[in-house]
Amino acid sequence: MKPRGLRPLAQGTPEGEAGLLAEQRLRQAWPQLLGPAMSQRTCLLRARKGRLVLGCWDPALLSGLRQSAQAVWPELKARIHRMTGLAFNTVQVEPCDPPLPEPPASQPEDPLKAVLERFRQLRRPPFTSGQD
Repeated sequence: MKPRGLRPLAQGTPEGEAGLLAEQRLRQAWPQLLGPAMSQRTCLLRARKGRLVLGCWDPALLSGLRQSAQAVWPELKARIHRMTGLAFNTVQVEPCDPPLPEPPASQPEDPLKAVLERFRQLRRPPFTSGQD
């Protein structure tokens, strides 16, 4: 008997769940896998059916990264397997958009209140004639 109701897409098939978990493990280990310089210019696009797809948003690096990815693939494949336990057969490099900037950590609850408080702090004491 089939279950009724809607299910999230990630729960659609066991293969889908396994793929999402694999991608999550790769994203967590990304800086250690590629090193700090490359991890700041690349991202994981997909990891499905034995294929690892990297994205690069720096046009100057894209062609060089494609060539070097094939050259260092055996070493990278071994590092991925050692760090995450995942096995891939091929690597592919594609152009992609850079990640969106992260939103500011904290915003004042009421921006107008914050501005008024700042003006109060900057306000000079009232001018007095000295006859108090």
